[in-house]
Amino acid sequence: MAIIVHESRSRYLPSGMHSVRVKNIEETTDLNDPERAKLMIELESIDEIDGVHPTARFWTSPVLHPKGHLKPFTEAVLARPLNEVERRDGFDVSYLIGKTVCVVVKEATSKAGKTFAKVVDFFPVKLE
Repeated sequence: MAIIVHESRSRYLPSGMHSVRVKNIEETTDLNDPERAKLMIELESIDEIDGVHPTARFWTSPVLHPKGHLKPFTEAVLARPLNEVERRDGFDVSYLIGKTVCVVVKEATSKAGKTFAKVVDFFPVKLE
């Protein structure tokens, strides 16, 4: 019986700029501080690369602080600044699921030696 094997394809976005879809946003516990909540945001490439839609994930605090990742990410997905009411009363980030955004990804290596896609910046999708 023949046993056919194939070269492994990366499931993660390579370094560079990519148009992605917000695939999922879920609340998780901060691994370093179980008392704190984090948001895990999963992104999926709009374009196929080697027959798959690679993904990237990032974690952020669930607050709209100017120095955090959530506010610039949200504003890039919306392609506009959050208005005063959204900043004051809060914004339901589940609205972002299914929307598109451009991200800059940098390949990084964890302390354990695993390679992963690190999302380093966000930009609105340019409409042509």
